[in-house]
Amino acid sequence: MEERGMVIGIEDGYLVVSFVRGEICGTKDACGGCSDATMTCRATNLCEAGIGDYVELEAKPWLLSKGVLLLYGMPLAAMILGFVLGNAVAGELAAFFVGMGFLGASWGFLRYLGKRRKVGSFIPMAVRKLDSLESAGTGFLGSNSSELPVS
Repeated sequence: MEERGMVIGIEDGYLVVSFVRGEICGTKDACGGCSDATMTCRATNLCEAGIGDYVELEAKPWLLSKGVLLLYGMPLAAMILGFVLGNAVAGELAAFFVGMGFLGASWGFLRYLGKRRKVGSFIPMAVRKLDSLESAGTGFLGSNSSELPVS
């Protein structure tokens, strides 16, 4: 998936990019929870962009699947493993508590990975600088302006 946007800041070595929702998010009507047409995200700076530069963001399609599997699959697998181990050792009541303990431990582990930036590969990458968003073939919801609305 690709998006194009403008760099509006730099935080912790990552670009903060503002862009018009499109392919990644879908339309506002389909989403239901979006309050406006723009959003911001953090991106790895592979093109040495600075504040005010227009960039092309790229996220590999398989990264979404990998992230969903990590964030939902790992806790589910840990909980099931806890249920099985608890039931084998001490019965049904222990299965519940051991399963919940494994579930909590897996969430703690994911939080640890997030704080240590071990899951940084899920962050979109700014792969190249653009002259302007209009010349790259991306308009702003029918707007004639090349300025990106920043919330």
